Amino acid sequence: MSIHACKQLYATLTLEAVSGSVWAGEVAVTGWRLKNSGLTVDPVSAGDVPLDTFHAEDAAVTRSISGFNITQGWAGVGTDTDHEVTDGDKDGIANAIKTYFSSVLAYVPDDYQVRDIRIYPILGSGATLPEKPYHTATAPDIYTPTSPIVGAVSGQWMSPACALVLSTQTATRGPRGRGRWYLGPVYGMNDNTGLVNSGYAGSVAAAGATMLSTIRGIGGTSSARYAPVVWHRGTDRGSVISSVRVGDEIDFQQRRRRHRHEVYVSSAVT
Repeated sequence: MSIHACKQLYATLTLEAVSGSVWAGEVAVTGWRLKNSGLTVDPVSAGDVPLDTFHAEDAAVTRSISGFNITQGWAGVGTDTDHEVTDGDKDGIANAIKTYFSSVLAYVPDDYQVRDIRIYPILGSGATLPEKPYHTATAPDIYTPTSPIVGAVSGQWMSPACALVLSTQTATRGPRGRGRWYLGPVYGMNDNTGLVNSGYAGSVAAAGATMLSTIRGIGGTSSARYAPVVWHRGTDRGSVISSVRVGDEIDFQQRRRRHRHEVYVSSAVT
């Protein structure tokens, strides 16, 4: 087994169009960076904080917990408990993300479902292991639902490129203190105005805040062990997220379609 020094976890949620849908084969991925830290500081008021190091050890194990089958790609080890990532910690993170998505199913089309949740160890450079962005010799832990988790909106569709943005706010000023993640495809529009329903936006923001608070609590809020952060590549530091907000307009993800080929209708110019 090989052991690699890491400074972050990266958790992703992947949705996929269900079989038989016109969009079958399309996927939508969003993710969260989590710093590993033994700091005994208030995680919100600290602003920029250094990222402590833990170690990821290759470990191919298949296990399960309630609601998930798990293919374990790595194990967290360290010289003390502040730097060890346990299976229980990772299970808690995955369950928090599952609860978040389950809370917003009422705004997701029923053509989409959760494919999996993944947890990666991330180097200080921002790359997954070994040292290539989004490529890893140490596979992520993959949590696959044992029962389908499917959107609940029927008969109301927007393009898979449409998504709702959850903006993350930190104590750090300026653009580097803000981040975003996407929920999409979605449907939550007011048919009279074309804007997002205020109740919908509030529900999604509350679900996102609950998810991040739950993840922070896994390591104990005083140590902010798995504090969600906006990470800065240039300084290798992270600003701890203190709040999230959702706007009243739909945004777009510049995602390349994987399977469906666009159908064109031509009209001759004479």
